[in-house]
Amino acid sequence: MKKTLLIVLCLVLSLSMFSGVSFAAGSVNTQADFLNQKGILTGSNGDLMLNQKFPVEQLMTILARLSGEEATAKNFKGTANFKDVPKSRWSAPYIAWAKSTGLAKGNSDGTIGYKDNVTAQRLAAFLLRILGYDDVAYKDVMQASKDLGLFDLVSVYSSEQLLRGDVAKIIYQALYTHIKGGDKLGVKLGLVTDTEEAELEPADISKISSPAVVYIEVYDSSNQLSATGSGFIVDKSGKIVTNYHVISQAASAKVYLVDGTTYNVASVLAYNKDRDVAVLKINGSNLPTVVLGDSGSVMNGQKVVAIGSPKGMQNSISSGLISNKDRIIENQHYLQTDAAISPGSSGGALLNYKAEVVGVTCAMLLDSQNINLAIPINDIKQYINGSMNISLADLSKMNKPAVPTGLRIKATSSDRIDIGWDQVSGADYYYVYYSDYPNGPFCYFDNDDGSKMAIHYKGDYSTYLMDIDSNTTVYFKVTAVTNGVESDFSSVISA
Repeated sequence: MKKTLLIVLCLVLSLSMFSGVSFAAGSVNTQADFLNQKGILTGSNGDLMLNQKFPVEQLMTILARLSGEEATAKNFKGTANFKDVPKSRWSAPYIAWAKSTGLAKGNSDGTIGYKDNVTAQRLAAFLLRILGYDDVAYKDVMQASKDLGLFDLVSVYSSEQLLRGDVAKIIYQALYTHIKGGDKLGVKLGLVTDTEEAELEPADISKISSPAVVYIEVYDSSNQLSATGSGFIVDKSGKIVTNYHVISQAASAKVYLVDGTTYNVASVLAYNKDRDVAVLKINGSNLPTVVLGDSGSVMNGQKVVAIGSPKGMQNSISSGLISNKDRIIENQHYLQTDAAISPGSSGGALLNYKAEVVGVTCAMLLDSQNINLAIPINDIKQYINGSMNISLADLSKMNKPAVPTGLRIKATSSDRIDIGWDQVSGADYYYVYYSDYPNGPFCYFDNDDGSKMAIHYKGDYSTYLMDIDSNTTVYFKVTAVTNGVESDFSSVISA
């Protein structure tokens, strides 16, 4: 029997939800300043002009610096023979050099569009050539950049024109990317060490990962909204990781992407009640996905970001630290973090500053400040390729405890009623519901934070209701809960 005495599982149980987006602020200045200090990105009178467009000819100078060939390019005597580049243009030597090295290939009409603003696709093509991936077709450069971990250009920028600040972020990432068959680009240039890792700003992590973090609404057998939670997509066809307790009582569920797209949950591919993990399937294609990291490499004090839907507020982001990478509670391993999570964050993504998921947010410690827990992602990976393919309704039926019986009530004063029931074998605790009407709507006994109150069996009478108007009839019903799964309702009793 699993008894969670100190842990409040982060699951909203409410009929009134909010919807919204909350993003932490971030800045490109750190990366841009680094590039400026290293002589890669220059400005004018101390202004790096990060909000301005970035024409192709300016990119040629950066390519020369990233190749370690700026002096050669600046004094290059050859000609590029691009129709649109005047020989007297200041950038003509750089462009001619870039063509001679194979970095600049030009357009089919014999031009290079030197005044055109750089797009994500074009920048990806140039950087892949710098890194030695000359064989990647232009149409494939976006996906290739993502696969290399260069930067998630596909989901963040698509083919839009980039600002100088955007270019700075991507080039900064390129310095920490390995040249094909060799060292990191920045190591080759003497700009970074082999042990250094690039860090993204929280705003960039949000841009990269939020499209793949989903909001989940759970419905009971009466098609009433009963709970909400979070999850994240790990496969383009629609595999979603979440917590088991998010969907343990679901007859059906809906998944909402941040772009507003909605999917019904088709099936459950894998689950483990004790580890509180479930893998859901929606019927999608070419969906955004997160990148899974290595939770075994997480360190105490490491910066992390949590993305989820607390209180139904879709894709909220918070940042913090790994407080303890080896927190053991009830013989289970967790990552402890002070990154803020709240009811509804269950199943959300805990990411490192490389935008890699290192944990699944699942719980917070009761009556504490910023003691939050996540399941290490390495413990989750074994379930991702599950093939159970059972419906939510069938899963709920398989795991439901018996319905409480023998309901009884006793008036102990003019405004207090004690409520009791027979003990259900294997039940961890119970929920009690009350209403002024025999057919509802029913409210549940709740905690200060609005979550359902777990009531433990105490014998003949286990709980009570106070401040009752003597002229009012109150109706009660009870459910049993085992391993987070709630039974069907008991019969209704009145007082």
